[in-house]
Amino acid sequence: MITEKRSTDTGETTRIKMRLAIVDLVSLGEVKEKFSATVALGVVRFVANATLGRKGKLYTLDVAGAYLHGKPLTPEQGGRVLFAKVPPGFEQFGYFEFDPVTKEQNYFQVTGNLPGRQDAGLIWQVCNDKFLVDFGFQQSIVDRRCFYLHRGEETIIVCIYVDDSFIWCSDDGLWAEFYAAWSARFPPSEEGLKGASAADSAVAVREFCGLTISSKPDGSLEFSCGKLIADLARKLAPYPVPATIATPLKEVGLQELRQPPSEADPLIAHPAMVEAAMSIVGLGGWITLACRPDGLLWFIALAQQLATNFKRTTWGAVLRGAHYLVATADTLVLRFAPPADAGAWYASSDSSCINAMNEEGALAGSFHGWSLSFAGSGPFDYGCGVVRGPALASGHAELRGMTVVAKAAVAMRMLARELKLAPSGPTRLMGDSKAAFEGALLEQMPAKERFMAAARAMLRLWIRHEVIAFVKVPKTVLRPDIFTKATFTQLDFARLAFWVVRGQPRDDDVERLRVVLRLEAPAEGVMPVCRVGALGCWDEGLPSEHMAEEAGTPALAADGGAEAAARAASEGQSALVQSAEARARVAEQALVAYRRQDARNELVRKAEARAAVAEAALVAGMRAAAEREPVRVAEARALELEAALAKAKAQNRTHNGMLRDAERKRIALEVGFAKLVVSAEEETVELRAQTQAAIQKRAARKARAAGGGAGMSLAAAGVGVVSAEPGASEAPVEGGEG
Repeated sequence: MITEKRSTDTGETTRIKMRLAIVDLVSLGEVKEKFSATVALGVVRFVANATLGRKGKLYTLDVAGAYLHGKPLTPEQGGRVLFAKVPPGFEQFGYFEFDPVTKEQNYFQVTGNLPGRQDAGLIWQVCNDKFLVDFGFQQSIVDRRCFYLHRGEETIIVCIYVDDSFIWCSDDGLWAEFYAAWSARFPPSEEGLKGASAADSAVAVREFCGLTISSKPDGSLEFSCGKLIADLARKLAPYPVPATIATPLKEVGLQELRQPPSEADPLIAHPAMVEAAMSIVGLGGWITLACRPDGLLWFIALAQQLATNFKRTTWGAVLRGAHYLVATADTLVLRFAPPADAGAWYASSDSSCINAMNEEGALAGSFHGWSLSFAGSGPFDYGCGVVRGPALASGHAELRGMTVVAKAAVAMRMLARELKLAPSGPTRLMGDSKAAFEGALLEQMPAKERFMAAARAMLRLWIRHEVIAFVKVPKTVLRPDIFTKATFTQLDFARLAFWVVRGQPRDDDVERLRVVLRLEAPAEGVMPVCRVGALGCWDEGLPSEHMAEEAGTPALAADGGAEAAARAASEGQSALVQSAEARARVAEQALVAYRRQDARNELVRKAEARAAVAEAALVAGMRAAAEREPVRVAEARALELEAALAKAKAQNRTHNGMLRDAERKRIALEVGFAKLVVSAEEETVELRAQTQAAIQKRAARKARAAGGGAGMSLAAAGVGVVSAEPGASEAPVEGGEG
């Protein structure tokens, strides 16, 4: 028997759940296919966001005792025979643990599905799938745990995460029919009953896989993880809060995590601390993947280091990021607004090597992040990771990252078409790398960039078919920057986090987060606003529009606006001067970051310059060779050009085609010349043979003529003798008739 406490967000126990389970030992034989598949959370968020503003309602369902449903395969069908010991206390039901006479252990034969079976999840999945298909649903080809049913103009969509279902239905009658059939087949749990009826209220709250989905009066949805955050807080209770939790990672956090252990930063080998870190990061990772994209880089960066490089700084990063998630749980809540244009999607992509430079200044790795979203909403799908494979420059990393988000956008478009939620136009893929956009459109590429051929071909094909459209945005700040960089100042990160999570941040939101995280107040005369443009870029450090009216009072102060205003007045500083100084500081920080990022391209720029010089020399040499007539000089010049071409081939990325053409022409000329020489020699041999034969015949005739009789008779008969000399014409022999 297994017992489980059910509690509220505050940790108060509401009931104790008990279940009967068996022990199916893997050591006695492992089942290969045993788990129940789960729907991607990005699909759930997309359905939730795309259906906002449409006729219909959201529902959540939870099956009670899901692993008690389904029928295992019989031995004749390739299944297994399982037996379980009769547990103590079952005598009251008529089943004795031991035989009363022989005292031998009694066993149950397991003929159905039970928790503890290795394949319990798969058995339940097959049972649930059969019910949905029999009802008339179709399985999505993009996500096999997403089912849909279209009846005329009405639609019902079911997303399944093991035994939890997230449902949108456009018609009350269709929902009533489905729910009646579903509840008759699978008795719902208490949570399932609440989710089934919650959509009838004006401000409904639903639970799905640890997610709390709240409908707001303005028509928006909010995704949060209240219960999971409470669990995370309980895990963090024994440990102190770090000095600052303003950001999940320090500005140099990624470099510190990747550094090897040292005397000042030794490895931690204590099993309890390793287990605690794994537990905290695991739960925090689920929260970031579910509804907190602002903490995803923290989770990915730590997941790469915990197993092999668990140091003192790693433990500090674990506590810092986890406490950040807990402290901002009520402030940073993933929000989806009804799409103003349901057919307009935005994809953003960014790759950054700022935190991935080694001591030589070369690229040691690159973080890539991406997001898919409707305008004015948080991302319904997002991801973060390390770009795999070679990357010769930052442009290559950007291009590889663009293919990742493009694939995600294409998959989501396919799913939307199945669900009748398809966009009306191409998905706008936004990025700030001009080299990546231009490189994606190149038809030809140097040999050393052939590993990018497939990525470029895919992007060109999708652009040609109007699946995606490139949108170049200024080099300011993109949403995916939060997945790739840990170099933001505390206040800048707060603004970016609100933009990413909320979609439409307000100044009071940033101020509220600043108070929660105990951030320093912004510079006087600067309003830390976050103005989202049409292309998704934002401006920082804008001067306050109300500065003149407020007589120099800062828009946001640390310890009260009155004190800050008095201080500003006493110092006699002008608002314009303060604003200029603040903007200068922001520009200086941006310049430092740009130079740091630009340093890694120095070697690439030098190589390109050398290639340009080699190309110019090659063109000049080819022109000079074409003007020279003598074959010997031309051949010597051709050898020089071949040597120069071979040297430039290693440096120039754009002239491989020209080199191959020149090589093929040279070989063709050599082969043709060789054929001409052989043909001339054969003709010379043949002419010599003919000449020799003619000489011999002429000598023979002269010999016969000198002999008298026969020769004279022939001459008298008027028989002419043809000369065997080359070029001689036929003439009568002297003494003949002519």
